[in-house]
Amino acid sequence: MLFNKKSSSLPFLEPNLTKHIYYFTGHYLIHALVYLIILSVIAFFHFLLDHRLADIQDWIFFHSWWILIFTKSVSFFIISRFTGILSFERRPLFHLLRYRKGISRTEVFISIIIFLLGMTLLGKPVWREGFEWEFSSIFLSYIGVVLFFGLDALLILNLNDQLPIKRKSWHYEVILFSVMSFLFNKWTYFYGLNWSGQMIFFYALVFYCLKLRSDFVWLHSFLIILLLIAPLCAFFGLGPLWNGLYSPFTFSSAIGTLEIGVFSLLTLFYFNSKRFKRIPL
Repeated sequence: MLFNKKSSSLPFLEPNLTKHIYYFTGHYLIHALVYLIILSVIAFFHFLLDHRLADIQDWIFFHSWWILIFTKSVSFFIISRFTGILSFERRPLFHLLRYRKGISRTEVFISIIIFLLGMTLLGKPVWREGFEWEFSSIFLSYIGVVLFFGLDALLILNLNDQLPIKRKSWHYEVILFSVMSFLFNKWTYFYGLNWSGQMIFFYALVFYCLKLRSDFVWLHSFLIILLLIAPLCAFFGLGPLWNGLYSPFTFSSAIGTLEIGVFSLLTLFYFNSKRFKRIPL
């Protein structure tokens, strides 16, 4: 074990949950360090070309999804080397993806449809006036959102596979890590246009869905990301960085933290009422 049980425990937390916090914090510290290095390299070459600071800031903003994808992927790869020490498998991530997939359930698709219908009825989406179609930007935003949420989910899945926690601690981890993810990303990508509390609810949905059954699996979370969160961000302007700058649709009635929070909580209550955790794999 990388941590001694007596020395690693934080007050009121079980030892393995404390270790999860250490690894998760380490992931984002590495993320921030890689991000600072990338920004330094970008600024260095721009200054060599005598570009103004405003031009550099604009370049970073319009390439922000590329930067986020790269930095988060590098950070996840590095922290995976450390979590891999806990596994007896030669390729722990491949083993995790293969054997922790799970089987999709109808309730997941029902919740996604209801969520999207609710957003449509409340927000009344319309075509963005003067929008010029840029498929590459929409696709980049979509993939960026998938990795933005998905890599954090895979890290938590890996930690719970190698360092299991008690069932009663799972809800604490979902809430804690949702808030941590939101704050770390907001502080790192401070130039993002839409860092609102709705991201916390998106994270909570993704993390909670890792354990809809009796064991931890990743399929449900990625269905939520691919079919719900990524479309809302890429096509309807709820993304954290560009805030719909390249989205073809916009909501004529504001959709914000309150609306996302209500529907997220209703979805979580719906999942809990189905008692997915008691259904064997």
